Amino acid sequence: GNTGGDCDEWVLVQSPNDAEARLSVQFQTQDQGVVDRVYTLAPRSRFTIHVDDILPDAQVSTYLECDLPVVVERAQYLNYMNSGHCSIGARSPSTTWYLAEGYTGGGFEEWLLVQNPHDGAARVEITFMELDGTNTRMGFDVPGRSRYTVPVHDVLPDAQVSAMVTSSRPVISERAMYWNGRSDGHATLGTPTPEYSWFFAEGYTAGGYEEWLLIQNPWDSKAAVTVEFMLPGGSSQGIDLEVAPRSRFSLNVGGIIGETEVSLRVTSSLPVVSERAMYWRDRYGGHCSIGAMGGPE
Repeated sequence: GNTGGDCDEWVLVQSPNDAEARLSVQFQTQDQGVVDRVYTLAPRSRFTIHVDDILPDAQVSTYLECDLPVVVERAQYLNYMNSGHCSIGARSPSTTWYLAEGYTGGGFEEWLLVQNPHDGAARVEITFMELDGTNTRMGFDVPGRSRYTVPVHDVLPDAQVSAMVTSSRPVISERAMYWNGRSDGHATLGTPTPEYSWFFAEGYTAGGYEEWLLIQNPWDSKAAVTVEFMLPGGSSQGIDLEVAPRSRFSLNVGGIIGETEVSLRVTSSLPVVSERAMYWRDRYGGHCSIGAMGGPE
């Protein structure tokens, strides 16, 4: 979350319950401490928090706790609401997170965000995995109830890179990317676990759209991966590829199947992590998503 400059941050809460709910929110910042708020949610309602009104000009993570089950998302806008991105929240922290996508060339900024919701400090290590299997590691401490920001473009300029985050305490990790002078951006929550299969319902490669499939293999052995392209009308085609140990793989979907609508299924001999990124209008806009997980075939 960021409320500085021309950024607007909104936290959205859905209460599907038939009774009132009590919501406690803790805004955990990078360098401005912690701010607490308590709200009452009406039954079967939507509730909106404009974080800029509470913490202007802050880099901030958000921790929410409710006495009834609710659903939470965060929307982030920039360029005076001409562009933006959105992500669902994490249900729980984890000691490991994986993020398959990452790019720091061609005017792209990449930011890796870590939230420590605990009272004590967390020791965090990030392993960046590149296309050729090069691994770069960095470590840092995240103080209790705070947020930490890693500018990946400063650590690894001009790189296609996946990340593995490990921590001494359970934390939450996301990745945000911006490009073309921040004409647009996308963000996604990491996944705590790799999986044997991933599914992507969306996909489009016509009309100037770019679609990229990103695969991270965090293991010491190569992964045999099959990508199945499911096309309109029920036809499909597939390719087999190998993802080297502790590396990232990038696949230009349009370069394989041409211009079409497409869904993807990724299956692997080892559990891997997969995301799909899409760009349009000469990369003026774009978005990214982690896939839907499946188990071993």
